[in-house]
Amino acid sequence: MDSTKDQSYFLSGLNQFQLSKSLFPI
Repeated sequence: MDSTKDQSYFLSGLNQFQLSKSLFPI
């Protein structure tokens, strides 16, 4: 498994999570 690929995937997922949190604060 490519670690750099995994890391970028994780970062993009975290980014989307933060985006949804800021767009829809609960």
